[in-house]
Amino acid sequence: MWHGLHYGGWWMFIPGVLFWFGIVALVIWGVRRFGRHDDEGRYGGWRRSPLDILKERYARGEITKQEYEDMKRDLRD
Repeated sequence: MWHGLHYGGWWMFIPGVLFWFGIVALVIWGVRRFGRHDDEGRYGGWRRSPLDILKERYARGEITKQEYEDMKRDLRD
């Protein structure tokens, strides 16, 4: 007679679910841990445009407003 999920009941299903949950968790951890990061440790930093980098430099005070405007104009040309 068949009971539950076949070989021994529903509780035998739990190890399989835990195994696949662990595999998915490891993949997510690996992508976040070893994926590409920018200089500040943020994931996905390679997507920043040159204009975004220029804005960040201006916001940090690394360049003056005049330098910012000149570089911004150069980027758009």
